[in-house]
Amino acid sequence: MPTDPRGFSLLELMTALVVSAVLMAAAAPPLAALAEQQRASAMANQVLGLLHAGRLQAITRGQTVSVCPSRDGRHCGAMDLWSDGMLVQVEPRGARASPQVVRSLGAAELRGLRLVASRGRTAVAFRRDGRAAGTNQTLSLCSRDGRLLREIIVSNTGRGRVGTPAPGTRCPGPPT
Repeated sequence: MPTDPRGFSLLELMTALVVSAVLMAAAAPPLAALAEQQRASAMANQVLGLLHAGRLQAITRGQTVSVCPSRDGRHCGAMDLWSDGMLVQVEPRGARASPQVVRSLGAAELRGLRLVASRGRTAVAFRRDGRAAGTNQTLSLCSRDGRLLREIIVSNTGRGRVGTPAPGTRCPGPPT
């Protein structure tokens, strides 16, 4: 009959728990940063998809289409902060016609990130040939503490792209 006890002693179990707790505590901050980066990538791609939808609608319909910030998902708002939501709307042709909302993105879908447009730009307008009206526009996707996570850039040709800034770059405007 074997006299060797099987299993772990209380001291061995406590040591293993302390070591695993230290390892998990060391891994938590990098995991949180990774989750934030993944959320920023997903959001940037969602905004880029909305911009592509606006450009496609302009070309397909042969009309001016705007992508703009919107709090209610039905009307464009004149604001630089786009975090409250966005929408794609077809501009009216006649004086009595009203804009038609094609697609929208709510504040909940922005997942707590801050989206800020180029200073003084309250919309991205696409002409009927797909070109963007005005100059290049940049939408900055920022963390809550003011770090710039992604940039969505729309060129004069109407094409959008996502850029990843250098680590530690600050977001334009004051943090919220």
